[in-house]
Amino acid sequence: MYREAASAYAFVLYLRARFGLNQNDSGRYIRLEALNKLERQTLRNVFEIVKELQSVLRVRFQLDYLR
Repeated sequence: MYREAASAYAFVLYLRARFGLNQNDSGRYIRLEALNKLERQTLRNVFEIVKELQSVLRVRFQLDYLR
């Protein structure tokens, strides 16, 4: 899972760099309509990986329990 998260992070950094260079800014905002079909699907997968990792961290650090 952590390797998938690292790959997902690398993909997001790639998108930020590409859009940042093209738009001469930080690349913080990615225009979804400028992505091709494969990039859109990969980005969807990235968000699934992030969701899964957040779930694991929530359980590991007991973030859902009231104190």
